[in-house]
Amino acid sequence: MTWFKNLTPYLFTESCDDLIERLESSLLDAELGECPATEAFIEGWVSPLGSDVALDNLVYTGSEFALIALGREERILPSSVINDYADELRVKIELDESRTVGAKERRELKERATFELLPRAFKRRKFTRALAWPSAKMFWVDTASVKSADDLTAMLRKTAGALPLVPMTGDRDPMHVFTAWMAGEAPLPEGFELSNNAVLEDPRDGSTVRLTNQELDADEVLNHLKSGKLTKQVGMVWQDRIHFTLDQNLALKSIKYADSIQEQVDNESGGDRMAEVDATLALMTAELQPMLMALESALTTKMDSDVDAPTDA
Repeated sequence: MTWFKNLTPYLFTESCDDLIERLESSLLDAELGECPATEAFIEGWVSPLGSDVALDNLVYTGSEFALIALGREERILPSSVINDYADELRVKIELDESRTVGAKERRELKERATFELLPRAFKRRKFTRALAWPSAKMFWVDTASVKSADDLTAMLRKTAGALPLVPMTGDRDPMHVFTAWMAGEAPLPEGFELSNNAVLEDPRDGSTVRLTNQELDADEVLNHLKSGKLTKQVGMVWQDRIHFTLDQNLALKSIKYADSIQEQVDNESGGDRMAEVDATLALMTAELQPMLMALESALTTKMDSDVDAPTDA
């Protein structure tokens, strides 16, 4: 099993002890099927361990959590192909009927082109995994895309019923907090260090500066902050074990785990596939839970320095 490489965290706002049972009894009814010839895409649940590991109810359960995956099959139909075919239809009409096709009819021809081309389009499948951990009041989606995460939780509510889930947030503006960390105006949460990448954004015009493989306390970087730019994304390291980029939505991108963590999985699994899955989930949850709790606390607890806005030096 591959580790979560991206993560959008949600929190349960109240007890949801029956969730795993609800998942086990409902996901199979919404299993991913074949995309109809006239549809652009279809969504449904798939095995979170891949097509080579069949699960009776599409849920892989651990001691306290459940791993699920939302699949999506879509037809690949580029807009340029649709436009070219619609233009061919337009030209034929104008030649055959000796008239000009108006704007309304052009739109109708585009719809016709889409309808006629869809059945011939290639299909592709992709999936997004999620881990439900009701006892810890956590729900993680293996994506940094807010839209993909919201699509999964929306489909989950449609399939399994109401869920008391909210995105993990704080009562402080993340971009101002990140900026204060980089500027040295507020201490980093215990256990964290800044890495060597960030994205800065000018709130006045939306322009951005991407920093890669650069010391974030360098004068050049600090001058950007003094000029009023805010930190939209920042690279961080947790206890020398996990490297990631944190964005303004509190989504984690490009998560990289220390080799020692993977070695521990290898030692515990002994080459057995299912033992590897169990060990990976156990270690991943053990590593990520305290890290996420520390991040949430840092964005909801008043720090010694005022981080509501960066200050000019």
